Amino acid sequence: VGIAPVRDPRFVVLVAIKAPKGEHYGGSVAGPVFRAVTEWALTNADIPPERDAPPPRTSGGVEE
Repeated sequence: VGIAPVRDPRFVVLVAIKAPKGEHYGGSVAGPVFRAVTEWALTNADIPPERDAPPPRTSGGVEE
């Protein structure tokens, strides 16, 4: 699950992979799908990229 854009969220995107092949880590399996869907949504909503957005969290879904 992720939001976009980071500073003023307009979208919540959930990617669920039922039977991943190869690696089973969220970032490597669902990450590319999340990116493609999010980029498509932001482009079609005419929302420009956030050049100075904070880097994505990489906690693997575990809150610190």
